[in-house]
This record gives sequence, structure tokens and C-alpha cells, in this order.
Amino acid sequence: MTASAHLQLTDAVMAALTASPPVAHIVKRGRAVPAQLTAATVAAVRLIRSTGTRLSIDGLATTWHTAVAIEMGARAAADSDGHAAVDPVLQAAYTRICAQSIAGGAWEWAGEPEIHWQLDEADTTVGLVTIVLPIQHIAGSTLTPLNT
Repeated sequence: MTASAHLQLTDAVMAALTASPPVAHIVKRGRAVPAQLTAATVAAVRLIRSTGTRLSIDGLATTWHTAVAIEMGARAAADSDGHAAVDPVLQAAYTRICAQSIAGGAWEWAGEPEIHWQLDEADTTVGLVTIVLPIQHIAGSTLTPLNT
């Protein structure tokens, strides 16, 4: 069975972030959890939500408005700014996403992206930033893309 359109979106984002050189030491699907940061930098891709509008009464096609998040984290050096530590990862990730080609019209931007910043100041300061990408795509009744 073909992966769902939603999983394929995260695959495309992951491919952009892992292209040489990767934007972070670790690029994975999931969350960037400060306590689990085992490398200097991490970029984690996950789906946040998806709202559909049926294109036909029989439900065979749905336009989806999906929010994909790229959560990034970076450990700051002692007495350093966490935001400054994660900023290069943010810049690299956003540059890659903006350069990403839209394969066969499978998806398109559905609105304006968002960026959220956060700091985790425990034993080590970790700068955290999340890019939220609003993406529109069409899938059939099996959730596989219709327009690839």
C-alpha cells in the first residue's frame, strides 16, 4: 500500500532537511524534546493537524489543509543565548523548505508559515524554534495523493 498523502508530506520535508549537508546533527520524525537532545542540534518533523473539505459527495476526493511542524533545538554554550544557538538551524531549515520543489503539484502553500520560539533553561540552555507550514493537498478515499 502507498503511504498516505500526510506521511508523504513529512517525507518530502525530511528529504529537504537531510539533503547534504543536513540542517542539524539529528533529523527525525517526531518531537524535539530538550531533555532528549543527544546531539548539539536536532530537527524533528511532525504533523500537527489536518482539516479536510470534501470535493465530491461520494467522498472520493478531499482537499486537506495540513499543518506540518519542524521543531528544532540547539544546545547553547555556557552563558550563551539559546535563541542565537538555534538560529542557524532555523535559517537553514527555512531556506531548504522555500527551495523545495512541489513534486508534480502534489501540494502547495495554503497560507503563511509561522515561527514560534522557546527556551529551556535547565542544566543546559536549549534554544527551541518551531516552523509551522500550512500545506494544501488533495487525497482520495485511501488518503493517497490524487494529484502526483
